[in-house]
Amino acid sequence: MSKRLLVTGARGFIGRQIVTAAVQAGYDVHAVGTRAPPADEAGPVQWHVANLLAEGEPRRLVSVVKPTHLLHAAWETSHGNYWTSPDNVLWLGTTAALAHAFASSGGQRFILVGTCAEYDWQQGVMVEGVTPNRPHTLYGACKLAAHQMLQSMTPEVGFTAATGRVFFAFGPRENAQRLIPYISRSLSADDVALLSSGRQIRDFLHVDDVANAFVVLLNSEANGAFNIGMGEPVRLSEIAQTLGQVSGRPDRIRLGARPDRSDDVPVLVPDTRRLQSLGWKPLISLERGLAETYAWWAAQE
Repeated sequence: MSKRLLVTGARGFIGRQIVTAAVQAGYDVHAVGTRAPPADEAGPVQWHVANLLAEGEPRRLVSVVKPTHLLHAAWETSHGNYWTSPDNVLWLGTTAALAHAFASSGGQRFILVGTCAEYDWQQGVMVEGVTPNRPHTLYGACKLAAHQMLQSMTPEVGFTAATGRVFFAFGPRENAQRLIPYISRSLSADDVALLSSGRQIRDFLHVDDVANAFVVLLNSEANGAFNIGMGEPVRLSEIAQTLGQVSGRPDRIRLGARPDRSDDVPVLVPDTRRLQSLGWKPLISLERGLAETYAWWAAQE
């Protein structure tokens, strides 16, 4: 029996890479977005245009596609606004509607794109089942509620479910206002990149490896939360300096030119052993990923 996968948020930063990885893994992919892609980007995928926040649309879509697998990547992602947007609550409702329709149609595997914002960030290293789930934003609270709802459903409805908690994904097409695009665009224009101290420790993973992690989760039957990250903590200053080197403009990096944010925790990294136990490992080194990402942004200028 073929595996028919419905991917929501399929034109987003992570969603589009999941579509590509799932096609390569042999899934019959049905992709959903608020608009269809250009014909030359459609690929071997069935595209559906839908507003998943519209009443009845999740059920209609599931009844049309009849997926065996569902990967839910659609959510409120407007830069800066998504942390507190009331639309997070609407997306929680949409997730519930998708899950109910999926269960009613006999679906087998539901994967949610989650977030490190579901955790208590004061803990430093995030470990599934050990670090408290204590979100400090509406975004994190709604993502956590969606995860908990799915886990509570699984014993009753016949599908298995997992949440991939993404930490810091990067790569081509990331929102231009985020850190790595900002530095890359500044350097490619020979502008100065004005940064904070860079002492903060994070974990960055190329979006292609993020997508492959979600395919591993799709192929598994394991329930629960799985951290998605490189597993290699790095200071933000090292990210900036690496981009300075690959651009040939290390002198354009200005660490300490801006104050550190008062709400920025010093360490926020994942323990990735649970994901690795399923056979996943990152294939793109941080250095290679940064070089390729810088080249992509430079080509956009």
